[in-house]
Amino acid sequence: MFTQYTHELELDLTNLCNARCPQCPRYDINYRLRPGLNKNNLSLELIKTQIDVKYLKMVKRFYHIGTTGEPTLNPEFLDIEKFLLDINPTATITCHTNGAMHDEDFWAKCGQIYSTSPDSVVQFGIDGLEDTHHLYRVGTKFEKVLRNARTFIDNGGTAIWQFLIFKHNQHQVHEALELAKQYGFAQFKPKMSTRFIYGNDAQPNTLPYKLEPATMVGNLKAPPKMLTGLDAEICVSCESLEDQFLYIYPDGTVWPCTWLAGIHLWSNDPHNAITWSMIKKHIVQPYGPLPNINTQKLSDILASDQWNAWQFVNKRPTLVCIQQCNVNQRTQEEHTFGPTFGGELIS
Repeated sequence: MFTQYTHELELDLTNLCNARCPQCPRYDINYRLRPGLNKNNLSLELIKTQIDVKYLKMVKRFYHIGTTGEPTLNPEFLDIEKFLLDINPTATITCHTNGAMHDEDFWAKCGQIYSTSPDSVVQFGIDGLEDTHHLYRVGTKFEKVLRNARTFIDNGGTAIWQFLIFKHNQHQVHEALELAKQYGFAQFKPKMSTRFIYGNDAQPNTLPYKLEPATMVGNLKAPPKMLTGLDAEICVSCESLEDQFLYIYPDGTVWPCTWLAGIHLWSNDPHNAITWSMIKKHIVQPYGPLPNINTQKLSDILASDQWNAWQFVNKRPTLVCIQQCNVNQRTQEEHTFGPTFGGELIS
């Protein structure tokens, strides 16, 4: 059963976050934190006892994407990273962070742990320079993030600078690239914000400024219009099955992917109502509560009829499946963005 999911295990370590990014789905239109957040950490003990060692040794990549939180705010973050690489030395870890928390001692230790796995990386979200970075990464300080990144790099860690491009910072992309080279980043990844095409671009009405999408930066073109299934042929290819990955949320619930987990978190939003009703119909009502490693071992979850019921998304794709895993959409994005979208390697 495990061999189907060995490419990637997404461990979302916490739903705590220090930043207040204006378009983050953690907040509603009134800049209020949505219910259920800021209370869960995935513990090292839970990982050790509920996820089979045999499986952990088979995983090729561990991924901390930070869907609803800042991974390094998990109080056991360093211990978890060390445990994963000790038990599976050939695996890699990819971690997304805003890089604004902790002191240099923390980031030095983190760099030393990651140095044992040459292909493991920490991706720092740095969206601009000193005068613009804070406009999206509200609550973080540009200078501290750079200092933490440099400490991580100086202690053997491999770092990526991800630059989320808006209209207010698009003129700074090339200057940021040069700064990334000076600081020793291994890669610079300019990325157009997709908030404006995925329909979750709502901004707090209390914000004193308005975020606007970038227009054009070099040969990075603006993202394509989001396909809805109403204006495009529906041809869904489930990335979870294709790429062999699982997603575990900080409260222990197990999902095929991040996107479907998000539907559950924000099921009260009108645009998620239809998808959530389908999940309830096929997954919850016939079998009971969503699968959770707090109550079941991962091996038992993957062998259950409830887990197999997720196959319904291939037979009758939900809206989020159409938006995120539509073959036509992926082809359109690849054609529009081109190879530069993946970022520039720094030698």
